[in-house]
Amino acid sequence: MAFRERIDQLHRQSAARVLGLLVARFRQFDRAEDALAEAFEQAVRVWPEQGWPNQPEAWLYQVAVRAELDRQKHRAVHQRIAPILQSDDAVEHDEPITERDQRLAMFFLCAHPSLSVDTQALLILRYCALVPTANIAQAFLLDVETATRRLHRAKTKLELTGVSFAAPDRVDWAYRLPPVLAALEVLFDQSYADLGGGREAESLARDAMQLTLTLIELMPDEPEVLGLASLMCFCESRRPARLDDSGHMVSLDEQDTTRWHTSLIRRGAPYLKRASTFGKPGPYQWRAAIHAAHARRLELGETPWADIVQGYRMLAVLDDSPMVQINLALAEARINQHEQAWLRFQAIDGKPLRHFRPYVLAEAELLWQRGEREHACERLALAALLPGGHAETAFINTKLSGWRQGS
Repeated sequence: MAFRERIDQLHRQSAARVLGLLVARFRQFDRAEDALAEAFEQAVRVWPEQGWPNQPEAWLYQVAVRAELDRQKHRAVHQRIAPILQSDDAVEHDEPITERDQRLAMFFLCAHPSLSVDTQALLILRYCALVPTANIAQAFLLDVETATRRLHRAKTKLELTGVSFAAPDRVDWAYRLPPVLAALEVLFDQSYADLGGGREAESLARDAMQLTLTLIELMPDEPEVLGLASLMCFCESRRPARLDDSGHMVSLDEQDTTRWHTSLIRRGAPYLKRASTFGKPGPYQWRAAIHAAHARRLELGETPWADIVQGYRMLAVLDDSPMVQINLALAEARINQHEQAWLRFQAIDGKPLRHFRPYVLAEAELLWQRGEREHACERLALAALLPGGHAETAFINTKLSGWRQGS
């Protein structure tokens, strides 16, 4: 692997962890980002001559700390912040900084109760997972400008209101759990943004799953954590079947079940069963139950769509989001409740979703089933032009060609 590619890979895998530590230390997001960028620039300059360090994350962290110290000295405020920074001055370049529970502590730090739940999740994704702002905006059905403004207001609020940047006490984690779970789910979903993403996509999924499994160890009596872990296992079990030999996406009901990882299905089922013993059903448990129903195609030979519809209806009671309503409408159409599905879809406010590919795809599918085939083709053609992964785009274009030939 070329040196530049190795650096890029390190940035994808490690930058979020190091940035989290820097934010906790310097108590300012922008300064932490600047310091980390300077550390990576220095790595590009000196590592080709000095060699790759044994612990590159620790090297980056130490260089970033020193860079920020120098800047603070120049701002003539070093004496004021010296006590905060002094404790880590003796860290060696090769000290490992890889503890997942320390990174999770940063997730909970950003889930500060002075912010809205959605804003907490945005902050976690941007500064603890380094998810690009454009991806975050799409996940929360926002435009990029709105997401950027909310992130700026959130970090400014935390910096100016004097909140503690120390990791919150473990007893407070339960109150801050919802945005942390939301962020972990979005981080996991990034691995499916482009199904052809290969090892990099799989690495994102593993990272999110490992953090969630660590969270189970730290919070073993939280059923929604178990539900999220179960959901991830079921989803990840189908990764090998999501693409055909041409690299095109394969729809869930057409996937070759012999390619599913049954070991992950067997791992996810006990998490869901254990979650149910607490008697506190939540959105992640219902999502996992829906995916468990899809997994039953292995034994039934067909998808139990009636169970899936029931699962989505229960989920909609707890989470009435547009994406849940879209999926429920599509599932109702699969059990021939076409009019109900269309009325449900029409009740969704489509104005903020007009450039959201899943919304337009669902509209095209429901129109096709209603017999409005010309209109359906128009919407499907639009969906192909909207932002999305290459594998999904290829799938849409192939489907559009078939529809046009059959209409």
